[in-house]
Amino acid sequence: MNVDQIIFIFYVIFLVYFITINIVYLALLVGAFTGSVKRFYEAKFTNFQLLSSSYLTVPISVIIPAYNEEKTIINSVYSAIDLVYPEFEVIIINDGSSDTTMDLLEKEFELEPEDVFYRQEIQTEHIKGVFRSKTHPNLLLIDKNNGGKADAVNAGANLSSYRYLTVIDADSVFDRHGVLRISRMINIDPANTVAVGGQLRIANGIHVEKGKIV
Repeated sequence: MNVDQIIFIFYVIFLVYFITINIVYLALLVGAFTGSVKRFYEAKFTNFQLLSSSYLTVPISVIIPAYNEEKTIINSVYSAIDLVYPEFEVIIINDGSSDTTMDLLEKEFELEPEDVFYRQEIQTEHIKGVFRSKTHPNLLLIDKNNGGKADAVNAGANLSSYRYLTVIDADSVFDRHGVLRISRMINIDPANTVAVGGQLRIANGIHVEKGKIV
């Protein structure tokens, strides 16, 4: 086998690979476009007002892991407790912050210690205490030793009352109707829906007051 034949073989291999992978990408693109159009029209004709008031709407737990988030945590929590949703709880996890995150939360939401049943199905760093807001009964806070974001989310999952969890970063804010809209598939087909995701947008240049974009 000479050099020209070897080059030709490699050329054929690369050509087949290029054609195959582009066919796969095209199939994925068509599938994604078809699915997006279908979901768009389903959402267009969904009665979200009914979902927001029905006792059959699946309840959720909103989990907010926080580590040194003193600049953004208050807005993030306000956007969570202001969600348009019939039944939900908000769980903040202070993951061993060394700044004023914990102090700000205690003052803003009038947190007080509470004895709660806490199942540690997932092992996490030591939990120092659990607090509940006097002004917002569905707002809880876990104060724990630092263990990283995943460890903080696990701690929130251990305390959660509901089977579906919504996780948001402590430097982000919710659209008031966002969780209601993304939970549509859960409420339509809970047996076959494992997870859903929302659209993220860059928040540069916006001004937020108590969780609301003004």
